[in-house]
Amino acid sequence: MDDRLRAIALMYGLAGAGAILLPAVVFWVGHRRWGWRARVALIGAATFLVFQGLLRLPWLPAFNAWATARWGVAATALLASLTAALWEETGRYVAYRLVVRRPRAADAVAMGLGHGGFESAVLVGLSLLATAIALWLLPWAEGMGGPAGGDRPGAPFGLPPEAAAGLRQAREAVLAGGFAAPALAFVERVAALALHVGLSVLVAAAWVRGRAILWAAAVGVHFAVNAGAVTLAQSGHGLLAEGVALVLAAGFLWRALRWAPVLDAAVVGVEGASVGVAGAHGRAGGG
Repeated sequence: MDDRLRAIALMYGLAGAGAILLPAVVFWVGHRRWGWRARVALIGAATFLVFQGLLRLPWLPAFNAWATARWGVAATALLASLTAALWEETGRYVAYRLVVRRPRAADAVAMGLGHGGFESAVLVGLSLLATAIALWLLPWAEGMGGPAGGDRPGAPFGLPPEAAAGLRQAREAVLAGGFAAPALAFVERVAALALHVGLSVLVAAAWVRGRAILWAAAVGVHFAVNAGAVTLAQSGHGLLAEGVALVLAAGFLWRALRWAPVLDAAVVGVEGASVGVAGAHGRAGGG
């Protein structure tokens, strides 16, 4: 294994580990400092699993194939971004309506972190780690492909020529991507995590205030950031795509957190009203 391929494999491994550990570390800090609740974060993770993993991803490949044949790759990517926004923001709203009915600001942040953290760890982190392992095994696998599928001395089996050619193409693709590919994948996860937290806060405000326009705004922001990043990446501007996504996500998170006092005030108001009603009943019973 040449040194550059080994270094790239290590970079993929670090990016994968980072994508898995980042949400866990952020949650640990928030749990200790602001009281973020693990139960709420797990509800956020379950929301992603149900609305993405069970209700969207199973039919997405067939839909993408149909849409690509009908409208082309660019339009299909935009449609995929739109369905992701609709499914995920609807899932958040349902979770607030049915499970976390009185979300404080800390709960909204934990929900977003669980949602984005599950995606980061399971869909991206594990994939990056698998790529790192595959790159480490690539030279060994390449060595088994002889001119007629013969095996290398000591290898347990041989690879057919077409498989060996595919491995060589994979090697060239990885080398062409270099260190930037795994690094940008990690940056994308940082941006996505910030975006998910901001969206979670905004949808919580939509539920607490009863304003559907805020849910629609969350869908629009989710779609716009995804679509913009995908369009730039498809145009060959991967670095610019992730830079724009990171800036937009950070700016949106800062703006969305302005709803935090509204969420906390709503919970305090409900709790205060409950105490007042209980006190009135007690006085009536005692009189």
